[in-house]
Formats: sequence, structure tokens, C-alpha cells
Amino acid sequence: MDIGKLYCGDNLKYLEDMSEKSVDLIYIDPPFCSGHNYEGLDAKTQEENGFEDTWSEGILQYLEMMEPRIQQIYRILKDTGTFYLHNDFYAVHQLRLICDKIFGEKNFRNEIIWCYAGGGIPKKDFPRKHDNILRYSKSDEYVFNTQYRKYRNLKGRHSHTKYTSTDTPINDWWIDINPVNSMAAIKSYGTQKPEELIARIIQTSSNPRDIVMDCFMGSGTTLYVAKQLGRSFLGIDCNPAACRIAAHRLEIPISQVVGYLMDDIELKNIDWYSFQCWVCDQMNAQVGRKGSDGGADGICFGTGYPIQVKQSGCGRPPIQSFETVMRTVKKKHGAVIAFTFSDDAQNEVIRARREDDLDVKLYKPKDLKRGKQFEDGISAKRMVNTILQFAEKSKRECLDVLLFKQKVNE
Repeated sequence: MDIGKLYCGDNLKYLEDMSEKSVDLIYIDPPFCSGHNYEGLDAKTQEENGFEDTWSEGILQYLEMMEPRIQQIYRILKDTGTFYLHNDFYAVHQLRLICDKIFGEKNFRNEIIWCYAGGGIPKKDFPRKHDNILRYSKSDEYVFNTQYRKYRNLKGRHSHTKYTSTDTPINDWWIDINPVNSMAAIKSYGTQKPEELIARIIQTSSNPRDIVMDCFMGSGTTLYVAKQLGRSFLGIDCNPAACRIAAHRLEIPISQVVGYLMDDIELKNIDWYSFQCWVCDQMNAQVGRKGSDGGADGICFGTGYPIQVKQSGCGRPPIQSFETVMRTVKKKHGAVIAFTFSDDAQNEVIRARREDDLDVKLYKPKDLKRGKQFEDGISAKRMVNTILQFAEKSKRECLDVLLFKQKVNE
């Protein structure tokens, strides 16, 4: 099952909320501790994007950022799972020591060398033309699907390369994948990795319907490729520009990116259903079903309180209609979300509380961004692991159906 969720914000916070042993494959391409800031332009949307990779206290500060995240990655990775960490000469050796400590030296599987060409040639050094990808398992039982390439047979000093009909297993140095050209139409992000590279990793270390996660997702290449290959995915990034690009690439409405703080102009200009989904996500609520849920636009998980959504201002009549909804679903508490509330609307809320014992909270989008709905007890905070548990349950159900069909055919 493709759960298709994107999260915007500090990945450590989201990782800590996830249940342990819940993800099959984790690939990350974090900042490299290069000391540079990267600027970019989305080739499709012409949107500026980029990120900072400078650390005021040097590599120690960088490693202090990375270590707790790798610890959480180890915790949420399944015993049969695999972890890939993409880096280069800036910090790969220090990260190797951290990973050895967390995963155990015996669970180090490969250091993949991805070689490429292009760029400048230094006068006093060998050109640095490769990245390092560390590969770790969590046990001796892990998914590994051997990948193959065409076997090259070189005959004679001046002869042409000949390919035989026999394929050979791919080894740990990869020279057959080119980096994304800076002028390519598909390039969305300054440090974007080629889809072929990610596809090789996903096909090697996961199976269809497995959950693939990238918690430094950038433009969403890992998630996009995972989706194309029939895997489920989860993605996290702290950069709102990256989240916008990834959502656009995956055809996910930006209003459905968890934690993405849209401004009022964006919220007013999206279609009403997308606005409703954004509000329900902020409220941790199920989107109301047409003809059911008593006419509510959403029902909060955990509390069951109804919500009503207005993509405009709100006066007295919508409040009175919502009071009817509250009575229908038999709840004394609920919330109306709008950009502005008239004096009549606020007076109606006071009257309903005093005379009808109905507690109607009035929230503007900025209130939801501040978490007021959780402070007031209208909404219960979400746990990311509930999504993963649902995905895992659906995956097991799919496998059960396949096994049943196989037995019937036999």
C-alpha cells in the first residue's frame, strides 16, 4: 500500500514519534558538511530553492546533528531492513564510525563508490569524482535482490568494447550512472541524485509494497522512484521549498503535506477541498464524508469533535448551522475555522455556551499553526506510527490475499 505521506519540519521530531521496527528501507542523502550554501531553481516551476550546509562549529556540530537521527533510524528500521547513508569525503569517515557504533561493525555491508565525471579539474590534486554510500543491515537476515549489468569483454588494446549476452552481478563501485545534468529538465534541486541510482538501491534492498523512507528527502527523488516501483513511502524535510517541490513531483496537494505552514494567501487561493484537507490535517481530523458525519467537514481523531471549515469570513448563520451539526453528532464541543469572524458570530458563540451548553471554538488558520486546537483539547496530537501501523496492516492483508489466490490456483 502506498501511504504517500510527506512531512515538513525537524525530522528528529517525526522520527521519535514513529514506532520501532516499522520501515523496510531507509535511504538518506543529508547535507555533506561541505561548508557551502546551495541555491537552485526548479526547472519546471521556476521556484527558487536551496539549503545551507555551513556549520559554525565545524564538523563536530554536524555530527551532533547526525548521530541522534541515525540512532532513531536504527530504532525504526525492521530487523530485515537496510540503511543507506549517502555522503562524500567531507564527513563519510566520521559517519562510518558513528554507524559502526549504532548498527555494530558486523552489520556494515558495503561502502558503495559511485563514480561520475564532469566539473572542474584541480591543478594540484586528483579530481574528486565519486560519492560514498554506506550500507548497513540490522541483522544477518535482510532483503538483498542481486542486480545485474551487462558484462564487458575488453579484447586488445585498441579494440572496441564488446558486451556478451551474459549479465554479471553489480559490484560495489558504480560507474554506469551519470549525475543529473544541471541543465536537465527533470532537475528540481541543487543536489538532486539520479533516479537510476535510487532505483538500484530500492530494487536491491526492498520488495514491492515495502515501506521506503527518506528523512532528508529534498526534491523527493527517493519517494518518486519508490512510488514508480510499487513501494510505499514516507518523506521528511525541514525545508518548505523542498516539500513544495516534492509534493508537486508526487502530485500531492501541498495542503496535505503534514506540518507545511501555508500562508493565508496560499490558503485562500487553493480550491476548497484542498483547504478542507489542510484544515483537517492541522486538526488531526478525518475529512467529513458527504451525506454522513452529521454534515461536519471533519471529525477529530481521538476526541470525535466535529469541525466546520469556511474558506472566507464567517458570520452568525454558519455558527448556528454548526450548532445543529453538534447536536446531530451528540458532541458538546467543536470548532469552526475561518479567516475572519464577525461580531455577530462571536456573540452567537457566547450565547450558545451560556444557553445551550455548546462550546464552539473559533480558529483562524494562524491559530492552527500555533497549535491552539491541541491546547484547547479539541484535537488530539497525531502519532506518525499510527500511519505506519495502518500501512503495515494493509501490506499484510495484501500478502494474505496473494497467498490465498496462490493456494486456490494450486
